[in-house]
Amino acid sequence: MKKGFLLGTAAFAAVAMAAPSQAAVIVLTPGPNGTYSGSFDTSPNSIAAGAFSHTWTFTLPQAGWTSGTLSSVAIAPSNDVNFTSVTLNGVDYAINSTGIVEFRSLISLATAAGTQTLIINGTSGGNGNYAGTIAFTPEVPEPATWAMMIAGFGMVGAGMRRRKTTTTVAYA
Repeated sequence: MKKGFLLGTAAFAAVAMAAPSQAAVIVLTPGPNGTYSGSFDTSPNSIAAGAFSHTWTFTLPQAGWTSGTLSSVAIAPSNDVNFTSVTLNGVDYAINSTGIVEFRSLISLATAAGTQTLIINGTSGGNGNYAGTIAFTPEVPEPATWAMMIAGFGMVGAGMRRRKTTTTVAYA
């Protein structure tokens, strides 16, 4: 029995170690009026020296507008992080500053409901870290859309209230 258990455990460990790493998940917290926000960072683990590629995912409940920031501040060259590309669903973040202080931002990207993917590529001097935020605002219909919808309901109501009149036709 022990031999079978050990073989099973060894097989599970081999499969788990061979499986590709999953994307890290950003947890969004609901706010007022359907908004959501969340933050993410690489701590407590530092980014090892050399190139890195990190994938983060989060899920939106409906279509709307998403904004985000990403920053890294180095104290010494040994913990400097330089972003080579940052994208949300394939759309590049704007480069706001580079060097010892790296800062990227994305303002009001139209996003659909469902899973969103943030990909961060860069290099680290070793022991590097970064942090970021995501904010979401749901899509709100235009005032003209509301007016047209209300007018449509009014016309349906008026049609339902209208009385049918009978017409008499006389042939000579």
